[in-house]
Amino acid sequence: MEVLIFIWIIYFLIVKFIGGDYKNHIRLIVSFAIILIHYALYLIFQEKYINIFGNSLFILVNLFLFDYLNYTLQKKIKLFVFKFFTLLFISEIISNLYKINLYNIPFVLSILVLSFRNYKSNLELVLWNITLIIIAVSYFYNFYFYYFYALLTPFFIKNLLDTYQDTLKKEERDFKLRIRKEIDFEINRQIEDLRNELEIIYKKLKEIFRLSSFTIKEFDIDSMLTKFCSGLLDLGYTGVYVVVENIQKKEGFFPNVKRFQEEIFPKLNTLQIIEDRYIAIPLSIEDKNIGYVAIYKKNPIDISEIEYLQIYTNIVTSALMKILYFTQMIKFRDLVYKTLESIDIAVAITDKDFNIEFVNESFLKMAEKKEGSIYDMIPVLNQFRKNFEDAIKNKTPFETKFSSLSRKVYELKLFPILTQDTISQVVILIEDITEKEELETQIMQTEKLAVIGRLAAGISHEIKNPLAAISQTAFSLKRKAIRNANNLKDSVIEASERIERNINRATEIINRLLNFSKPFYSKLEIVNLKDLLEEAIKLALIKEYDVKIIKNLQDINILADKNALLQVFINIIINAIEATNYKGEIIIKNYKENNNAVISIKDNGVGIPEDIVDKIFEPFFTTKEKGTGLGLSVSYRIIKDHSGIIKVNSKVGEGTEFLIILPLEVEKNEL
Repeated sequence: MEVLIFIWIIYFLIVKFIGGDYKNHIRLIVSFAIILIHYALYLIFQEKYINIFGNSLFILVNLFLFDYLNYTLQKKIKLFVFKFFTLLFISEIISNLYKINLYNIPFVLSILVLSFRNYKSNLELVLWNITLIIIAVSYFYNFYFYYFYALLTPFFIKNLLDTYQDTLKKEERDFKLRIRKEIDFEINRQIEDLRNELEIIYKKLKEIFRLSSFTIKEFDIDSMLTKFCSGLLDLGYTGVYVVVENIQKKEGFFPNVKRFQEEIFPKLNTLQIIEDRYIAIPLSIEDKNIGYVAIYKKNPIDISEIEYLQIYTNIVTSALMKILYFTQMIKFRDLVYKTLESIDIAVAITDKDFNIEFVNESFLKMAEKKEGSIYDMIPVLNQFRKNFEDAIKNKTPFETKFSSLSRKVYELKLFPILTQDTISQVVILIEDITEKEELETQIMQTEKLAVIGRLAAGISHEIKNPLAAISQTAFSLKRKAIRNANNLKDSVIEASERIERNINRATEIINRLLNFSKPFYSKLEIVNLKDLLEEAIKLALIKEYDVKIIKNLQDINILADKNALLQVFINIIINAIEATNYKGEIIIKNYKENNNAVISIKDNGVGIPEDIVDKIFEPFFTTKEKGTGLGLSVSYRIIKDHSGIIKVNSKVGEGTEFLIILPLEVEKNEL
């Protein structure tokens, strides 16, 4: 019973949470109240209550549940159902009072009647009726009846949530409709206001000058000034001289133009009458001046004309300022458009739902589709959908970096555009920063090499002398042990050999470190890359391996240190052999590209994991058990000192390709 009450409490808490009106659930409230009454009477009277009422109150609960499920039924049908449930209720009480065994039929019938209701789907029909049958059977056999009866509540909760969802959708539709009506009303109102404003301007011009044919439509200042001057001449004035921006216009007979240019206009702040025949008026609104107009009349000017001329010039000034404004806006728009189209940064302007409003040519080149949302055009941006939504929600910019399948690195930036604290548009920038990232990586690598060089120079002298002494001692110990082999244990010989091996290894590391601290190019000469690569292949294959070497070599000459480059080629070829587990295929080729010589060494070995491919040129970084981690870093230093570039392309399971790019001509003083 407690479970049943608890689930009903959850139902009403959900009603409260979604802001529902309890008035719409009065029948369920009554049902719940009857359940509470039943439970209270049972707690108070125990067996006495059960002997009289049994579970007859649940028939009333079913009555109100039926009324809730079928609230749209006609009153006549509801009255009949009410009488039927009343009969079942009375029958249940009488059977309890007089100990008549009705086999729980009244309650079972009241449960089964609940199957008569409207269903939203076939699945709901099946689940609801199965639940009713389970409740009837559990009641009939008195088997966990209250637990099974509680199964009805989830249906009411689902019905509540469906109703709430339908209400939200209806409110959304109504809200959109209201917004649409408000927008239409506002647009119509603004159009009407604009129409009225234009009509007023037209009436003023017609009333003052009787120029019914004069309309302000032009977006060309020169044409506008011509109409302005013609209108004044038609009114009987002799001449007009007007200056706006860098445009000057003189119509009719106007003497002393130079005087107005040099003396009057520069000092003109307000309307002036000069010599009773000239009127000079500044073309300005709200202290913003765009030019001047001077009107000449053979006869003396009547003071009554001033007001008309002032109104006329004000109207024309307003029109001219609008033309200037729109002209500047058009120029600015064209400038922005040309700028966006010329830059190599992909630019997209979208609405707040990321539907495209504008994209530049760079964006279209990057896009996989030419239309749709930004996620449709560039699918890789789907991984940032949550970040974009958070940026819109918080009204904050967002920026990150990402890589493409082609290993290009892009910088992504998003900027919401706010209009009165509301996001109207979103600007998205995508820039290819692969070269920038590579340059930064090279700079960092160079700095690391410089640090290692300084470190090597400092420690090599201090370490090599003690190592030499240790080596000499170990050799002497070994010689004595050999001479007196019968008197010394084999462990002494083994120890001395171990000392020698470690001394040799330490010396090798120090020698490689020294390569960072000082130039080691003994001779710069013309080197034939084909011959040098052939020699490197022979030296790398000094041991017999089951490796297939495919060569495509050309006679290409460069200026370089032969031994240094030979060291680089041998190191990379040996690495390729080891990567193929000594039984793969290696393709070695060289060719010219632009003003460079390109050497490609490609294997079909295990490949380099993506997370370490950027670290392989770092000093002391190695994945080999006995590697020093200096081979590739030394190679990197040699190629850099030859003004070259070394790149690596690798994919796990497919193999690795090293590309070495060297200039065809290198000045000696560069090395």
